[in-house]
Amino acid sequence: MDLRALDAAALNHLSSLITTISASQLSATTPCAGWNVADLIDHMNREHEAVSSTILGAPLILDADPRSAFAQAIARWKAAFGQPGMLDQEVYVPKYQKRYLGQEILWVHLADMLVHHWDISKAIAVAPDLPAALVAVALPVAQALPVDGPLRGAGSTYAPPVDVPPNASPGDLLVAALGRSPAWRAAEDLPPNRHSHV
Repeated sequence: MDLRALDAAALNHLSSLITTISASQLSATTPCAGWNVADLIDHMNREHEAVSSTILGAPLILDADPRSAFAQAIARWKAAFGQPGMLDQEVYVPKYQKRYLGQEILWVHLADMLVHHWDISKAIAVAPDLPAALVAVALPVAQALPVDGPLRGAGSTYAPPVDVPPNASPGDLLVAALGRSPAWRAAEDLPPNRHSHV
């Protein structure tokens, strides 16, 4: 499958999940430290539009509701990278103040969208459903990101990789490679502490 088709499939899968989110779930805690579901979706919307607008021109004014804004933002993203020759063209990424080949951006973006699907699934307490075919192509990309590279570390995109058992599932390996603990649970989902009395 073409890289753009793979990326679009990951976006569509995430979009389907986002359409199920209720207003009350927007405040749910996510595995992304300090962010609730609304914050995470808003972050994706802003990052998508920042890159898309460097390709398409004037930025789009997104809806106030992050859920509907996500649909707007990913439509722009697909239109931007769907243009002829974009995979081999350098694209300016404002967040990093650097230019990257379109294909480099899409490979990392594919992994990123799968992991954010996992983030939101965990936040709203549904079982993560990551398509095996997409995980299979994204996992080597995530595992190849240098530990000391520009996408890692405090204030950057990803935390350091998390250790997982060698027999972990491909999905767990993917999220661990991008700094998530597969065992993460929201604090409100954890059982209360039990103190023994003597």
